[in-house]
Amino acid sequence: MLFRLAAALLLLASPVHAACPDGPDALRIVQDWHRVMRTDMATTRGVSDPFALIATDPTEIGATLDLTAHSELVLIYGQPEDSATICVTALTDADRVIGADTGLTATDLSGLIGGMRAALNVEARQATRAARPLRGDLSTGAANPEGDPLAALSAALLPVAMHDAIRTADEVLILPTGEIGVVPFPLLPFGGAMLLDAAPVTLLPSIAELHERQAGGTRNVRGVMPPLAYEGSWERPVILGDPDMPADPEWIYPPLPGAGREARAVAEALGTEALTGTEATGGAVTRAMEAGADLIYIATHGIAAAAQEATDSAENPAQDYDFLMGSFLALADGRLTARAVQDTRMALPALVVLSACQTGLGTAHAAGTMGLARAFAIAGAGAVVMSLWNVDDRATADLMTRFATRTDTRPTRALREAMIEMRDLHPEDPALWAGFMVMGNISADPSGR
Repeated sequence: MLFRLAAALLLLASPVHAACPDGPDALRIVQDWHRVMRTDMATTRGVSDPFALIATDPTEIGATLDLTAHSELVLIYGQPEDSATICVTALTDADRVIGADTGLTATDLSGLIGGMRAALNVEARQATRAARPLRGDLSTGAANPEGDPLAALSAALLPVAMHDAIRTADEVLILPTGEIGVVPFPLLPFGGAMLLDAAPVTLLPSIAELHERQAGGTRNVRGVMPPLAYEGSWERPVILGDPDMPADPEWIYPPLPGAGREARAVAEALGTEALTGTEATGGAVTRAMEAGADLIYIATHGIAAAAQEATDSAENPAQDYDFLMGSFLALADGRLTARAVQDTRMALPALVVLSACQTGLGTAHAAGTMGLARAFAIAGAGAVVMSLWNVDDRATADLMTRFATRTDTRPTRALREAMIEMRDLHPEDPALWAGFMVMGNISADPSGR
């Protein structure tokens, strides 16, 4: 599956057809990804010649892949240059290609996401775990939605032509474009229930990471999730929560008693001690990344680039904005920015859990959302658990404790099971339990073993 996906992304010579075609021609939307990779890699890594990092022989990439035994369905979203709307292509393990037109422009998608957030009353979660700016307002200004935005998102992003493939998949992998990466896919209506009930859902970062690792000589690329996450125990976990917050010139950080309880409960379940208060620092995180921690769990305040950009632009409208500096975790020694995370190399493909607000948000680009979760993926994380909105402190502690103690299963399945349990407790308020997703990276053993 991943071999075909990687190979498809290198098909540059195919002729251009009508927008959003079906069948094998649907693979043409991946041609646009090659162009996106050039922009993406230049933007996020400062690479002057991105094509030098991209392997051009698909057989070389395929030779390194150890395909997983379970059935994966990959949904690739993109907008070809000749299309006014976003296309979706499904790649199945049965070697079948299904293409469809979502019927959504980027503006349509943004409106539906805003309507969905308004319907879930997401902004109200700012009163609990979310930080507040000293200046400005984080409100999106989204009007009350007309109709059912979740149903509209489901109809567009999960076309009927793909329903049978979704039902038979053991896992659904989402390769997003633009704001699609902030859609809570498990919450979307599907088959009389939710996609959550059909299969675990994993969000993929830019497929450029696959090419970059292969071109850099990485061996033993093993699929979409880290082998370390399957062993049933964590040998080198590092758990941080509820840091003592230093004064910040732009943000107010409310206390996080739930985050402290959450970190201690997770640490106790894993047989270790949580770093809290003055010990919960960004330095502790980067040292853990470099020293080979296999689980890095952080419960604190998180800020997405879009929110930080709003406050910065109000003060310095003419100043160039570095979105990787604007996404950060608030820790005892100050801000741990996405830029600092991305510039750190992980010794092992750890599972990183970002139990904080907005960690899956950031600045939307054609290659997806650039923010904290993507930064950890680029740094080498095997998988990142991230949040899509301002989450409730107490409910998040309950959800994530249920997730983190399920060490005997894949992270995507562990999160799915925890979400189903929380849904049973809070069926009328999905904002309490549907705000997290797993971003699964291309996994490899950096030592080459």
